[in-house]
Amino acid sequence: MEPHSELPPRRPRDATTSKLETARPMRVPPVRPTVLSLPLGCGPRQARWHLFRLSLSLHRYHWTTRFHTKSPSPLLRVFCEMAPCIGESISVVRGHCIWWYRASTGKWLAPSTDVELAAERLTLHLAPWISGTCNAHTDD
Repeated sequence: MEPHSELPPRRPRDATTSKLETARPMRVPPVRPTVLSLPLGCGPRQARWHLFRLSLSLHRYHWTTRFHTKSPSPLLRVFCEMAPCIGESISVVRGHCIWWYRASTGKWLAPSTDVELAAERLTLHLAPWISGTCNAHTDD
């Protein structure tokens, strides 16, 4: 049974009604998400290239990085050597015609065209966790 068949039938016009109808039921097509085809150069290889650029920038901020390419989408694990259990996994996603760096929390860090901004935002995101862990060890 189609969803369009549940609409009420049209009422015939008569001479007493105006020539313009004010409210008429409209047939709305069922909602289907549109799947956009990915442009050329949007595969895992391109994502790894963007993650490699980010890892070079993060090394300047003294972060340790590891690539995880076993998953369907490549990930960059970012952590501090003093506290390897605290870190963030960064992925690269395609959004609004450009690549974006996205944290595992779902936070969009920066477009891939601004690697330094992504590194700074990631540092600001992880710094309180790392400093809290290091301070907890020195208080003992």
